[in-house]
Formats: sequence, structure tokens, C-alpha cells
Amino acid sequence: SLIVGLVLGAAITVLVLIIAVLVATLGPLGIGLGVVVGIFGGLGLAVVGVWISTKLSLVPSALMLERLGIRAAVSRSWSLTRGFFWKVFGIQLLVAVILGIAMNIISAPFSIVGGILIALIDPTGTGAQTTLVAIVVLYIVQLVITLVLSAIAAVISTAATALIYLDLRMRTEG
Repeated sequence: SLIVGLVLGAAITVLVLIIAVLVATLGPLGIGLGVVVGIFGGLGLAVVGVWISTKLSLVPSALMLERLGIRAAVSRSWSLTRGFFWKVFGIQLLVAVILGIAMNIISAPFSIVGGILIALIDPTGTGAQTTLVAIVVLYIVQLVITLVLSAIAAVISTAATALIYLDLRMRTEG
């Protein structure tokens, strides 16, 4: 993750430098070119980032289940996803969307009730001390709920990736 993050960070830095040079040297034309390069370069980097993260998404499973080294796990993940990229990407995207929607459905009522409660405690918006205490308590409750939901989502997401790994091993190795 660190290596992939550093490589993508370096690519983003190079893209920003190219845009900055275009804008600084070509004036109004450079601004237009910078916008075009920024849009297409950003989209290209997003596509490459998704592709690399999908191809390497099975590395943790290979590390833990097969007890491979990092290089062997990267190679294993890369080879297992060969021919199954869209399947792996689709399942991981579907799991992420379902978890995101579920987390929002569960946490949204707390945000709504919090806003209503604050309006009931301090309807004139004077910022009384009880209002500040209520805001802090509501924020802590929301933070704890978000933390618990994120932990559950991380477990489910990791389990889904492990199941994808096992499925691909069975399909490719029989």
C-alpha cells in the first residue's frame, strides 16, 4: 500500500508540475491547456489507480493464507486477477457501495436528530454553554457510531476479498 501510494503520489506530483509549468509559461493558453491536461490526466491517474489497486487487492490474502513474502504475494495477486479483473473489480465495488449505503442509512438518523435536538435546545442560536455541551456529546456519539460501523465494514470488506481470493484460486488451480 505504501509503495503504490508513493508511486501514485509521485504521478500526481508530476501532473501538477506539468500543469503549473503550462500555466506559468503560456499565460491564458496555458490555463486552458492546464485545465485540459488536469482533467484528462486526473481521469487517467484515477483509472490507473483503480486498475493497480484491483490487481493488487488480493495481496493481503496471499500474505496471510499462503504465508508468502511480499514479492511472491504481489505476483500471486497479479496472476490470480489475470482474466478476472472485471469480476474482482465489480464485486469489490458492489461490496463498497452496499457498505457505504448501509453505513449512511444507519448514521443519518443520528445526524438528523442531532440537528433537531440542537435547534430545540437553543432555538435562537445564542451559543449557550448547554448548546456547546450538547454539540460535543452528539459529536462524540456520532464518532463512536462511525467508528463501530467502520470496523464492521472493514471486516466485511476484508472477508469479501478473502472469498474472492479463494474463489479465484479454486477457478484457476482446480
